[in-house]
Amino acid sequence: MWGYLLGKAAHTDALAQKAGRAYADLVAAGKDVALWPDHLRQQMYLGDEAFVLRMQALASDRAVGDKEIPKAQRASPKTLQDWLNELPTRDEAIVAAHRHSHLSLSEMARALGLSVSRLSWIVAGAKQAPESSGPASTDR
Repeated sequence: MWGYLLGKAAHTDALAQKAGRAYADLVAAGKDVALWPDHLRQQMYLGDEAFVLRMQALASDRAVGDKEIPKAQRASPKTLQDWLNELPTRDEAIVAAHRHSHLSLSEMARALGLSVSRLSWIVAGAKQAPESSGPASTDR
């Protein structure tokens, strides 16, 4: 950390003391900064949106969608509407939203006005044929 503050390694006691003073000045300058309400993102990231996106890109798919992680702390991937706009069929969008954005079947069923069992059938059909995104559907 001292090297970061000085812009070079603190090889001597004098440089270490200079770095210590620089750190104390840095802390003092941020004395009245409201870090938590102004900079905390998704309950766990202390940084700007670009930082959050970089950290989430490093996370594995499992970690991002793990049900033990509170929803507010999970990645903010594409919405169902994003997938519907991006993919050619509704069924492909449903599968992508479930697999990659970790949207629940219940959430999507409410949004689309379909039954959970219908969505379950679409996702299961796609799992049987991994190269396709599921049975084609013309209703959007």
